[in-house]
Amino acid sequence: MFEKNKINFSMIITIFLAILISLSIYTYTSNNIKQSNEQEFEYLFKQQTSLIQREIDVNIEILESLGALFSSQDYVTRAQFKKFVQNPLSKYKSIQALEWIPKVTHDSRSWYEMMATLDLNMKFKIKSKSSTGEMVSSKIKDEYYPEYYVEPLIGNIKALGFDLSSNATRLHSLNQAKNTRKMISTARIKLVQEKGQQYGFLVFLPVWDTLDKENISGFVLGAYRIGDMLNAALKEVRNEKSLLDIWLVDTTNKNEKQLLFTNTKNNNIETSENFHEIQIGGRTWTLYVKPNELFFKRNRTLFPIISFIISMFVILLVGYTISLNRLRAKELQDSVDEKTKSLMASNKKIDDLLKIFDKKVIASRTDLKGKIIYVTSAFCKISGYSQKELIGQNHRIIRHPDMPKDFFTNLWEKVKLGQIFQADVKNKRKDDSFYWVDTTIFPEYDINNNLISYFAIREDITAKKEVENFNITLEEEIKKAVTENAKKDTLLLDQTKLAAMGEMIGAIAHQWRQPLNTLAMKVQFMEDDFEDGLIDKEYILNNSVENMKLINFMSKTIDDFRNFFTIDKVKEDFGIKEKITETTNMIIGQLKNNDIALEVHGDSFVVNGYPNEFKQVILNIVSNAKDALVENSINNAVISINTQKLEETGIISIKDNAGGIPQDVINRVFEPYFTTKEQGKGTGLGLYMSKMIIEDNMNGVLKVQNTKDGAEFILELKLVN
Repeated sequence: MFEKNKINFSMIITIFLAILISLSIYTYTSNNIKQSNEQEFEYLFKQQTSLIQREIDVNIEILESLGALFSSQDYVTRAQFKKFVQNPLSKYKSIQALEWIPKVTHDSRSWYEMMATLDLNMKFKIKSKSSTGEMVSSKIKDEYYPEYYVEPLIGNIKALGFDLSSNATRLHSLNQAKNTRKMISTARIKLVQEKGQQYGFLVFLPVWDTLDKENISGFVLGAYRIGDMLNAALKEVRNEKSLLDIWLVDTTNKNEKQLLFTNTKNNNIETSENFHEIQIGGRTWTLYVKPNELFFKRNRTLFPIISFIISMFVILLVGYTISLNRLRAKELQDSVDEKTKSLMASNKKIDDLLKIFDKKVIASRTDLKGKIIYVTSAFCKISGYSQKELIGQNHRIIRHPDMPKDFFTNLWEKVKLGQIFQADVKNKRKDDSFYWVDTTIFPEYDINNNLISYFAIREDITAKKEVENFNITLEEEIKKAVTENAKKDTLLLDQTKLAAMGEMIGAIAHQWRQPLNTLAMKVQFMEDDFEDGLIDKEYILNNSVENMKLINFMSKTIDDFRNFFTIDKVKEDFGIKEKITETTNMIIGQLKNNDIALEVHGDSFVVNGYPNEFKQVILNIVSNAKDALVENSINNAVISINTQKLEETGIISIKDNAGGIPQDVINRVFEPYFTTKEQGKGTGLGLYMSKMIIEDNMNGVLKVQNTKDGAEFILELKLVN
């Protein structure tokens, strides 16, 4: 009986201990699973809120960098804007559009509309919505804020030119951004181009005049899709994001909360003790997160019950349970360690970029008194000083004496006013050599907008300056060479005139020969007529008249010769036919003596130039034609001069029938000192100077070609209206 009771007692004790141990194991296991689930949820919550915060920050930073572009330049072209935003728009689907909203005064409205019309190749007007909802030209007012640059342009063309200040809601946002001098975000909106059900929002960032920080230049505007933004943030955790229910709520107005996004089918706002606040453009977004049914389902387990039952029979199962729990904890820790390594790798990339900046960029920072408080290794390398030698020193340590004092006075005046200074500066190295840098200095402010230091970035342009100096020297050498060539051309012209003078003296001798013979015969006949008693008053009068005609002819020949060699001082208008006739009259005797017929036909027209130089060209070409005809003993020799007017150009053609110029030398006849005549019969300068006179002095064209019978020289001159 006692043994039975003992056994029963033992059984009871065993059962009691088994139950106690099982309950202990059950309790321990349940608590561990609960804690593991809480840790997993906490990890997922922090991970997803961090990714969402980072994605929002990246999107806003793109807008801030766009604002920095407009702040750093006086004027950004539409092409620069498009190039700048093209990559972010293609990379971030959440960005619906990026825009530039300039402040346009009424006085500059027409200029902005004209420039946009030219840029876009379409009519551009600043417009607003009428009471019927139609887009109409904006009414006259002091200033407008039109959507001026918009990318992507496709899908946003209707928005171009829309004056945001004509809309009360948009105007409130603009004024709020301007008054607070901060970025302002709107409440949720339904974007016009949105085809789905997601909401969007607009962010306005004021851009201030680079010279007058109190004068606003305009706003950069970003239009964002909230759903795409959150989906992009959570794509890295595609498997885990379905375990949590998310509600992103605009809680700026506690009494009027607005749902911005949810990944559930429940569009009612659900709050949770697990939340994360996001500040964006003056608004507060709150991200509420709850584990959903899938999370509980995935983490739901019967293991504690099973362990409770089995532990009553196999205590080893407790060890297995503990091991399994530890294994799960280890996996979770490994996941945390992996993410930690990823963050450390990202930090290393940032460190590497900073090292590259230090090595490659010539940069420095000074305090408000001009003392150096930071320099990069690149700065030390180019200046020859160590970092220790530079820190605490004034920038005068590298100032070159060639730089004027007023240059640095102007520099300090600008940067103290908060303006960006940019200029080329000549600096002195430690070894007293010099180098040139393109320097940009801009002020730095603390969070309270107090000026605290100046940061300078430089680019080494020493090689560029050396090239510029070389170009200046080269330009001087070229001017010197041009002057020498001009002197040579003058000498060639003088030589040509001397050669022409020789030919003209021969022409004058021929012109004088006949009248001299006639005078000699008349003198001889006067003696015979006197002896025959034929001389009376009438005889003397007739003889005097005829003799004076001969003397006047000879005098005119001398005058023509003198006028031919008179140097023209200024250009003048003159008739072509008149100067051709004056020239041919001087050599007509030589032509007749060599049985050469001269024909002059065509229109008369007026050109501008130096008349005597033009006559020299005609003389050179006609004389060359005469020499060729005589040398080749041409029967029925003819020199033909034809003039013709074609619209605004006058054409002069001088042809002969001497057989032409050999094809192997015809392209060289205008070269200096080149002649086809026998040695001693030509200088080779006549046609060279003729081409210079026509093409350089008269802006015409002189060319040559062979015809069926001989050579043809063609002069093309611009007519005087």
